[in-house]
Amino acid sequence: MDRLVLNTAKAIETYIHPFRSRIMRVMQEKGAPMTVKEIADAMGQSAARIYYHVKKLEAIDVLRLDHTRQINGITAKYYTFAHDSVAIDVPEEDTETQEELNARVLWEYSAVFDRIKQGYYDLFSQGGGIRRENQVYMTMKETYPIDPKDREAIYEEFSRILRRYRCDGPQAVPHWVLMSMFPNVDSSPRH
Repeated sequence: MDRLVLNTAKAIETYIHPFRSRIMRVMQEKGAPMTVKEIADAMGQSAARIYYHVKKLEAIDVLRLDHTRQINGITAKYYTFAHDSVAIDVPEEDTETQEELNARVLWEYSAVFDRIKQGYYDLFSQGGGIRRENQVYMTMKETYPIDPKDREAIYEEFSRILRRYRCDGPQAVPHWVLMSMFPNVDSSPRH
């Protein structure tokens, strides 16, 4: 798995910018390289504004130019993610960035959980509940003991499984998939 590690305050601040997070979500949902115009149309924003933020993400190696294509005499540039994942490594002495990062991560994950919760609610209220075509698969372990050094390997294996079963054909149905793994502070061993 190819991972980018951001370890400077400037790169981290560029990455956690709320508007850029929205751009990356649009690109993740599409699952294919996109032009600035496609992103702008999906977000209801101007292409100039999207271009500015895409260039910021490209400058820190989060996005890259995937390919170009001539469309009616205009060169369309298609951008994609430069790496499979991004890790943030904040220097411990940089408490201001650490506090900002904590707040941003909390906000970002809360938004993700809210979107998934809404999708689950919509399945039951608008989709008529669980039927064969709407099966929900859920496994939850409130506490599942693992060696912390294995967390990255577990994440990588889960990512490989998702890539293996990705389907872009006409029969594909979008699914919510969530894997969240973090220490359960209520049941962590006390020394």
